[in-house]
Amino acid sequence: MTLLRTLLTQAFRKAASDPEVRAKAGDFTRREVAPRLSAARDELKDLAAEAGSKDGPREFLRLLGRRVSEVNRHNSKKS
Repeated sequence: MTLLRTLLTQAFRKAASDPEVRAKAGDFTRREVAPRLSAARDELKDLAAEAGSKDGPREFLRLLGRRVSEVNRHNSKKS
């Protein structure tokens, strides 16, 4: 296992030092990751506002669990 870890670490370091790989990773982050994180942030803000301060964390977690279940069901139908 140590040999595999060493080989993978070296491969990742080499890839991380390659300017072309870094540029592609930055582009991917801007195109794919940033919009998804922004949407997730907005969704969490909406859930927090919907939960209000009445029940606080308990209501927020209940709504979050319901939302995660909806997304999982939707994603499992796509597969």
